[in-house]
Amino acid sequence: MATFSRIMAATDFSDPSLEAVRRSAALLKAGQAESGCILHVTEAGIMGSLRELLGRSPDLSAALEQRLEALATDIADETGMTLTTQLLPGPIARSLAGAITADDLIVLGSQGSHRGRELLLGTTAQRLVYQIPGAALVVRRTASRAWRRVLVATDFSEPSRRALERAAQLAPEAEVGLVHVYASRFEPSMHYAGVDETVIQEYRQRARLEAERDMRAFLEAGDAPAVNTRLESGYAPHRLRDMVSEDDIDLLVVGKQGQSMTRDIMLGSVSMSLLQRSECDVLVVS
Repeated sequence: MATFSRIMAATDFSDPSLEAVRRSAALLKAGQAESGCILHVTEAGIMGSLRELLGRSPDLSAALEQRLEALATDIADETGMTLTTQLLPGPIARSLAGAITADDLIVLGSQGSHRGRELLLGTTAQRLVYQIPGAALVVRRTASRAWRRVLVATDFSEPSRRALERAAQLAPEAEVGLVHVYASRFEPSMHYAGVDETVIQEYRQRARLEAERDMRAFLEAGDAPAVNTRLESGYAPHRLRDMVSEDDIDLLVVGKQGQSMTRDIMLGSVSMSLLQRSECDVLVVS
């Protein structure tokens, strides 16, 4: 059974978005979806500017549809996979979110050209990740490179459990690691208050033991795939980015929502920081 119903590759015809289309074709070829589609969004503001400049409404739809069809043909010749095409009216985040269902995967390039750059930088990306009911994959590495090392970040919530399941499904031949980055929340305040170092060490140890307990419970509660587990202390966005670099990670997978840190950590500062700054591909799972 396919992991996703459809794989939807968003393109602005830039080189990064071309890699997103190629990765989509590779996933489709591997049987990860029932079908694939290449999407392009025509921003309403661009059309208005051209209308004002030219004194008339330019007919760009036909030209863009031809360009999409040409791209689909090139991808078919290159990979042997047939992807349909779809031209959507803007704004970007709303249009893409409206085209995606809970069973779909949307695939995006790490950056675009001109106005397309906002697709992943700033508020557009955040709105898109908030709004889509399905999963989102941001492609940073060449699609010709298979995912060999995959890292899943967990806060022990159900979304992070689904993230682990998706990682195992999407990269069955890869080495998959599961990491929880825990923070000693009150340690800075304890240092500021002049608390004895022995007490702080005991506090750190309790935090570590609690993380170990939660990791065991997380693995025992469901039918988790065999993975290498790891516990790290620190600020999650920084530590995860360091691990990606240190361990040559190809794909980082995070849950869209966490439990105690839902908006601020798993979707906010962690997910958005990783989407914008991680060196590897990043998958956000609902």
